[in-house]
Amino acid sequence: MRQNEALYERLDAAQEELQRTQEQLEHANAEVERLTNENDAIRQKQSDYRTIVERTETLRSCEGDPVSIPNDNPDFGGPNTVVFCSWDYDDGHRQSYAGETLLECLVAAVQDREARETQESKERKQ
Repeated sequence: MRQNEALYERLDAAQEELQRTQEQLEHANAEVERLTNENDAIRQKQSDYRTIVERTETLRSCEGDPVSIPNDNPDFGGPNTVVFCSWDYDDGHRQSYAGETLLECLVAAVQDREARETQESKERKQ
């Protein structure tokens, strides 16, 4: 009988240890998930920054095509960000591209420039 009691006590202790280990594992898994999400967010920002630099360089690639990026204005009540570009084919008229993020504005500006260059190329061929 004493032997059974000792076995039950050891079994209870083992179950308690298992419970503590499971709790520690759950905590560690939650921390891994948090760090993974944080790492993913950092990688996305790095990707966005690389894209911003690439888009800005694309817009600036032609001599005499200035690109202006004013400070964000979240209190404006409209889009937070704007990019101004001047193209040779617009006789230097300034075009604005507004959006919620700098990346959004630059993507719109590059797409517009590419569309205009494509149209201009088609017109020259005719």
